[in-house]
Amino acid sequence: MKSFAELYPIVRERFLSRGKPGRFRHVEGVIDTAAALAERHGADVEKAKIAALLHDVVKNEDPQSLRRRIDRKYGPAEADRWPEKLWHGLAAVEYAETELGIDDPDILAAIENHSAGRPGMSLLEQIVFVADYVEPNRDYDNAAIRQACFDDLPRGVALVLRETNRILARTGWTRAERGDAAWAEYRHLLEE
Repeated sequence: MKSFAELYPIVRERFLSRGKPGRFRHVEGVIDTAAALAERHGADVEKAKIAALLHDVVKNEDPQSLRRRIDRKYGPAEADRWPEKLWHGLAAVEYAETELGIDDPDILAAIENHSAGRPGMSLLEQIVFVADYVEPNRDYDNAAIRQACFDDLPRGVALVLRETNRILARTGWTRAERGDAAWAEYRHLLEE
């Protein structure tokens, strides 16, 4: 499997050649945040950086392309189980495996579940999930949740899930079943 140092220029070029420097700035923020969280919580920093680098790698592809990738990897029924807005996580797994040779199941799960979460997330999945929300380039105030993620990662996951639910309720976007199941698992961490 390629190292982060080998993958970084490939992915960077993919974003920049498609005119997406802002999206890549977000990815770099997720990389830095995931690496810091991995170091803080005793996870594999290299794996965290790779998963963070690849989490949005196909986000700017059109829905038909994302659907084709999902169909190839998971079969034609899987995309229908997810909101289209979250297809990029599934499609990124297919890209990572077939085009970059990523075969680590934990990295692939972290990429797949970075938007909605899921019950029973591994340490790496939790790190990439929260890093995507609390990276410093976001245009909302996430400082308190960011600190919580460094202090108590499972509680940080619960906070991110709660905020995601609030965003979904406000915007009317479709919810992912896995996100609801993750909230059911983590919400008790916020009860006083």
